[in-house]
Amino acid sequence: MRFRLLYPVILIIFTFSCKNDESQPTNTTANVDPIIYFSSNNSAPRTSALFSINSDGNNKIQLDYFPSNLEIRELDYCPATKKIVYTSTDSSSSDIFTINLDGSNNIPITNDTIHRSHPKFSSDGSKILFLSVDFPSGTRNAFIMNSDGSNIFQIPRRGLDIWDADWSPDDQKIIFTGGKDIYSMNIDGSELVKLTNDTLYALEPQISPDGAKVTFGAYSILNTEHVDLYKMDLDGKNLINLSNFETKNYFFYVRNLNWSKNGKKVVFTSDKDRNIRDGQRDLFVTNSDGSGLVKLDTLI
Repeated sequence: MRFRLLYPVILIIFTFSCKNDESQPTNTTANVDPIIYFSSNNSAPRTSALFSINSDGNNKIQLDYFPSNLEIRELDYCPATKKIVYTSTDSSSSDIFTINLDGSNNIPITNDTIHRSHPKFSSDGSKILFLSVDFPSGTRNAFIMNSDGSNIFQIPRRGLDIWDADWSPDDQKIIFTGGKDIYSMNIDGSELVKLTNDTLYALEPQISPDGAKVTFGAYSILNTEHVDLYKMDLDGKNLINLSNFETKNYFFYVRNLNWSKNGKKVVFTSDKDRNIRDGQRDLFVTNSDGSGLVKLDTLI
């Protein structure tokens, strides 16, 4: 059975930066990159608040010029263009929007009855990778389009349901979960490679900025009590459990992973410190070897 988080009481998506961008200013005093993240309430009217925080936990800022009545489901930010791409959902569909970081120029780039999710900018911000569910079949597909919504094309799914997907740093490959395993393939559907074995149920693989490593959440078929944070080489070798968390929960999630631009840190959300599973999570950062775990924010 594949577990999925279905209750969006608080949803946190964040990014240090687009992988290949070198223009993102860095706080050289603290030697950290800012993390952009948001939380959404689960009551009507739904609202979302956008925040920035350093990866050492300092300098938390609410980006209050971002429209407070904007309902965000998933988000990615590209410093190369200073744009945010996000999904916003109503009762019938989930469309993709872009908006400038200062809150201006909020534009829907899709507008139909198709459910879309998990938009991700390419390294230069010119293209967007996203996922879509086909109804009533329930098949899950990956697509790429220009950042203005034009020229949509489907990546061949090769018989797999694509749950989560990320660009390679050169934008020529994607890495994704197909069922419970992680795969990589070219964006034309060629060179499909299975990267994980049959003992893990993987979630949200994220490629490091240098393209050498992959982090992901996973639970083992031998221990389904909780999701831990894993790292492996891009070819699937040298698999390491970075967390081995002791937890108050009988089952908890590690979700919303992302790498720092220099590849030295990984940021994620987890409900590991919660007494009950209520959909609420906290924001954490750790060194890429699993050491130095720090809780950055408590999300309520």
